[in-house]
Formats: sequence, C-alpha cells, structure tokens
Amino acid sequence: MIATQVGQTNPYDIYIVCAHCDSLTDYGADDNATSTSAILEIARILSQYCIENTIIYALWDQEEVGLIGSKNYASNGDNIVGVINLDMIKIKMMMLEFMLGI
Repeated sequence: MIATQVGQTNPYDIYIVCAHCDSLTDYGADDNATSTSAILEIARILSQYCIENTIIYALWDQEEVGLIGSKNYASNGDNIVGVINLDMIKIKMMMLEFMLGI
C-alpha cells in the first residue's frame, strides 16, 4: 500500500515513512500491526498540512521473505532524500520501559 502527499515546493524530493505489513505467524500484533497503525495515524495527521517535500506513506509486503516490496520500490530511480522505517515499535517501547524501570 502506498499513498503520496505531494510536496508544494520540492515535489521531487521524497521522504518515505514506512513499515511492513506482513508478519511472522507468532508475532502479528507487534510484527507489524503496531507500525502499520502508526503509519496510518502519521498520514492522517500530516495530510492536514501543506508540506514542502513529497512524503510517501508505504506499507511494504513480502518483507519477511527478503525485503522484496521495499527493494522493488527503492530501485525505481526516485530522489529519495530520507526514510523513517517503523518496525515492531511496541516491543521497542517495552524494552525502553524495562531499561528505565517504568
């Protein structure tokens, strides 16, 4: 799944906010439902703003079998300036809470 928010000043400078939407069978709630929902919420919030650069909101498929979705997209020649990849964010928050004693 890919949604594009076209930048008003630099439409060819692309930032990608992404996660993968497939799962290992035992960890589906965190791998990767947490990040999928985060991408949807980020897109909902940022869609209300006029932005300078293009943002691609992407949910990749076939990541568990070799990054097939994201590798295919990255090879298309776009000017990708930066990527924020969210992956299993709940488990990372749990580890941080444990380390901080929260």
